[in-house]
Amino acid sequence: EEISRRLDFDSRRHRYDDIDEAHHLTFEWIFDDPTVVFTSWLQSGEEIPWITGLPGSGKSTLMKLIYDHPKTRHYLSLRSRRVALADFFFHHRGSKIDRSFAGLLRALLLQILDAFPELSPIVGAMQVQGYSGAGARGVSKIETWPPSKLKRALYAVAKQTRGLAGHICFFVDGLDEFEGDGSEIASFFSDFLRPVPDQMLKMKACLSSRPHNAFQDEFRGCPSLSIHEKTKNDIFRYVAFRFGAAKGDWPLSSSNDFTLERLINQVVTRASGVFLWVRLVVNQLLQSLTDRDTISELEERLNELPEDLEDLYKRMLRQTRPRHLRDTMLLLQIVQSTCQPLVVIDICDAAQPFETTMSSPWFDYWSGNFSKTAEICQSMSGRIKSRCGGLLEIQGSETGGLEVSTVQFLHQTVKDFLARKYVWEDI
Repeated sequence: EEISRRLDFDSRRHRYDDIDEAHHLTFEWIFDDPTVVFTSWLQSGEEIPWITGLPGSGKSTLMKLIYDHPKTRHYLSLRSRRVALADFFFHHRGSKIDRSFAGLLRALLLQILDAFPELSPIVGAMQVQGYSGAGARGVSKIETWPPSKLKRALYAVAKQTRGLAGHICFFVDGLDEFEGDGSEIASFFSDFLRPVPDQMLKMKACLSSRPHNAFQDEFRGCPSLSIHEKTKNDIFRYVAFRFGAAKGDWPLSSSNDFTLERLINQVVTRASGVFLWVRLVVNQLLQSLTDRDTISELEERLNELPEDLEDLYKRMLRQTRPRHLRDTMLLLQIVQSTCQPLVVIDICDAAQPFETTMSSPWFDYWSGNFSKTAEICQSMSGRIKSRCGGLLEIQGSETGGLEVSTVQFLHQTVKDFLARKYVWEDI
């Protein structure tokens, strides 16, 4: 238990928790489509299945569904009575450890030891062997181990050849969000999953990433799945649900099912399998519906929206009121320039040197009177929502109020978009 506690880190589950649950009945084809052969891999496959696809196409949502789905454990259990699952979701917008090799190694080692605690003495022995005065009672601190030693520990535990038999399946998402060289992390998995003679713990892994060259080269010959080629029906279900939920607001001229289905099909066709584009576009169309637009006006609005995700981001920014553009640039640059996640109160502090028009509560706060912190954070939350075109989102905290809620980009593609110089020139 002590070893597991030291291997764990506060932000390990943050990315997993941030990922939206799959919409009802979407992505179920991963188990049911015979052309995907995922279920046969769970039962007997040895290769590394690589899930790839366009940015925003739902790779992380699919990986989360697979990891949580009871069918995954069921099919794995057909091969062995003692089966464990482990996961890691790289998070480039998270803390440094969330996108690091050390974070991956600690998370995988932790979950192996939690599933097979009999293997803990192997790591315990390495703590003693590696002692050089770093910790009490002659035991080095695992949390201070460099990646090289964590890797040795992981290999020692996973590739032991006597004693414990079992199976473990790893699900690792977002290899493209790893902070280092993509070829390094790809080759690590190829080597780590290669069995040694008489290895007792059988291992397999399902990986996901954008289709970068490093991953294409390393996983050439492995079964791969381009997710955006499989989600047409999922997107139809999602759009139909969102529109159906608002059906009471539809204008009378669009009340028949044929007209509604025509609009849904137009969204599906233009989406090209990119779920994030669909979510943003449907939000805009539902706003138009609230404004009592007719069906023909909704179709015109849809045709005006660009199909490219970055072009859509540009349009969303251009909808910001001109008098708010200074705040828009300031807030986006604060989030863009940090290497660690920010919470709402951090944004308040970072904005202070640039603000000259704030009301009395702000001046009280910056003068050291923190009695109105909640009021200040509520104000900043509203400014973020009204000035950033929906490109920033506030993730609620389970352990505190609004002031410790995380402010982050809507998606990794937003951070990539804002890294382009022309964007700031356009703003």
